[in-house]
Amino acid sequence: MAVIHISDGNIEKMLNHSQVESPGEACGILAGWTEDNEVWISRVYQCQNTHLNPTAEFLISPEDQVRIFQEIDDEEEIDLLGFYHSHPQGPNEPSLIDSLRNYWPDHLLAIVSLSPKPNISIWKWKDGRFLLQEVVRESF
Repeated sequence: MAVIHISDGNIEKMLNHSQVESPGEACGILAGWTEDNEVWISRVYQCQNTHLNPTAEFLISPEDQVRIFQEIDDEEEIDLLGFYHSHPQGPNEPSLIDSLRNYWPDHLLAIVSLSPKPNISIWKWKDGRFLLQEVVRESF
């Protein structure tokens, strides 16, 4: 299990985005760097959810993906680390849909749950299932 470092500011950015998009699912992209067995999430990119049923699933807009992937690729100091989305009414863990639609193995998936109280968990796909990662809140 990797240790995931993320700033309070980036956590607030994901929480606020999720609250604004509720009852639809918010979604976005995570970037940063990996050092030994530690991951540093330094960028959170908010994206538009273009899924036809945004209250049940998410689909990051292709325009956002292309623009953000290019921006990440242009910077030498950061890499694509994973994605986030919200579960406005659901649990703070990956759903069956998340498992079935996991197109990016070995990348992080942050889940923002709004109910019963706002919370974030970060997961990584390994050996056919999501594993909960240790999260350390930082002020960087």
